[in-house]
Amino acid sequence: PAASAVHGAAWYRSQADWLALEGRYAEAVQADFLALVLELDGRKVLRYHPSKTPNEYSYEAGLAPEARGAFRELVRLLYGYAFARRPCGPLDFAAWRLQAVAERYAAAH
Repeated sequence: PAASAVHGAAWYRSQADWLALEGRYAEAVQADFLALVLELDGRKVLRYHPSKTPNEYSYEAGLAPEARGAFRELVRLLYGYAFARRPCGPLDFAAWRLQAVAERYAAAH
């Protein structure tokens, strides 16, 4: 089964917290992004699928134009930390967390 079928957004947020405590900030960002995607899926703003790339989510029709730009910036940060090996420390993760909030991209129902 897909990871989201086993674990929800809260689980991935707690994983991100644990990874950050372990000093594994780039991995924490990845877990936190998955939590955000699952939360936005729950708000019917985008559709989670395990084969989608983070960039594919930034083109989802449910994101308002201003939210789409902010979400694309978040994806850019994710790619920098996770794939380009840009350094990610505790302050970077804290700044990430301020941006990776579902309400920034879609109002709660």
